[in-house]
Formats: sequence, C-alpha cells, structure tokens
Amino acid sequence: MLKVRSAAVGALLLIFGLFCPAEAFVLGQTPGTVVRDHDPKLLERAGVVSWDTLRELDIVYETKGPGMTDFRTNFTSRLLELDGKSAKLIGFIYPLEAAEKHQRFLLSAYPPSCPFCLPGNATEMVEVFARAPIAFTYDLLVLEGRFELLRDDPTGLLYRLHDARAIPLD
Repeated sequence: MLKVRSAAVGALLLIFGLFCPAEAFVLGQTPGTVVRDHDPKLLERAGVVSWDTLRELDIVYETKGPGMTDFRTNFTSRLLELDGKSAKLIGFIYPLEAAEKHQRFLLSAYPPSCPFCLPGNATEMVEVFARAPIAFTYDLLVLEGRFELLRDDPTGLLYRLHDARAIPLD
C-alpha cells in the first residue's frame, strides 16, 4: 500500500514539475504571487525543528554515463540525530487531494499559493501521516510525530512525519 502511495506522490511531483516554472520551486510560489502575512520568523519556535536544519544536507551527483546521473543524500549529524525520534515541526498544510480534512499531506515551509506547483523544494517539505485527520487551514500548524529520514525514496521526498498530531501554537 505504501508503494502505491509513494508512486502517487512521485507522479504528482512529476506532473507539478512539468507545469510549474522553475522559479516556483526556488521561491516556493508562482512568480508574481504575493504571500500575505508570511514572515519567515514566524516559523522559528523553541523546541521546533527549524526549516534551516532540514535544508542542511549535501546532495552528491554522480554521472553514470551519457545522460545518466544518479544522486545520493548525505544527511548532517543534526538530521541523523532526529531520525526515528519524536520531533515538532511548524509549517503549512499542502493537501495532496481535495478534502476538508487530511490524514496524509505535505507540511511546507511556505503557504500554498498555486494548486499546480509545489510549495518549495525537497528540503522544504515533509510528508505527513497524521494520527487522525487534520482540518485544512491556511494558518501555521505545529505537528508532533516520529521523524524519519528517507533514503532513496522513489517520490524524491527526504522527510516523513509518522503518527503526527497537531499541537497548540505557542
């Protein structure tokens, strides 16, 4: 079942990549859109894993032949310490399907601004499997769950939060 879900997320990532300009991946929004009331300092909270920490990894590209490039990720020691442990993350819900409540979605450093574009790159998104469905909101959300580093995941995602639950925003 997880392989089917992973394939679906991978297909969504591919489709979004075909229809969204490159700037959308870099900035986390489509060119020309204005994200109102989004101050990156709002994402900095005591006891919450920062998005700067999630951005700290090295991607090593290896040429395997003409037109063939492979890559691997080297996670920092701070990220390796989080793997398999309880962690709190703060961000915005990016739904993967149309619904009022979601048990599986992406948590992003950026608010959703385009239904066809991803809200950031792979280091700015975490796949979430919630303990119970969580209502969609455009507001910041703090989640707590078991953090997992993804290695060689076919979806291209790097992080996952299992058994997540929403906790009050301080």
